[in-house]
Amino acid sequence: MPQIPRTREITVVVVLLACGHLIAATQPFSQITGTGGTYGPGSGAAPSAKSPGESDWPNVHIQDAYTRDAAKRALQGASRRLARPRCQSLFSEFKDERQLPLTERLRELETDPGRYLRLAVFQDGAQSSTCKRHGILAFTARGSRVIYLCGRDFERAWRRDPREVQAAVIHEVLHSLGLGENPPSPHYITHRVQQLCRD
Repeated sequence: MPQIPRTREITVVVVLLACGHLIAATQPFSQITGTGGTYGPGSGAAPSAKSPGESDWPNVHIQDAYTRDAAKRALQGASRRLARPRCQSLFSEFKDERQLPLTERLRELETDPGRYLRLAVFQDGAQSSTCKRHGILAFTARGSRVIYLCGRDFERAWRRDPREVQAAVIHEVLHSLGLGENPPSPHYITHRVQQLCRD
């Protein structure tokens, strides 16, 4: 199972939902506790029967059935959005730490945005101190394939507004490929995701 590397200056990117708008913030990885690998079980909800398309997301490693279902539905919606050329233009617009467009990183990985979404690993971060902060939906470290979803908060956000949560997933994918923050600002990243990947 891929793990977030432990180095001194890793920055973790978090996505929040506040006042109906997605917000992203960063904090040093060293301030996050309990993020060494796979998180423990969620609420203990009994696993549900597999829904159609569930096998399409084998890298969703979340025990809580409700959060897992919300994650897979959000990924399915994000995948549909990433299939559109307008949404894919995000990866030409934003750059990694080398100041190269994220399309170059995708080229190096011999993949495209939709397939990269299936390469990413989604784990339950509900027990982390990051997810205990009000309004946080998800977080990752820049350049890491592991994206943490904030348990039932993520699931409740999905029920409130699936489009917002799909945008959060795409936002995190950009960071997973190497996009940093400040600059560009979290608000600007979210604005561009919502603008280019809307219905």
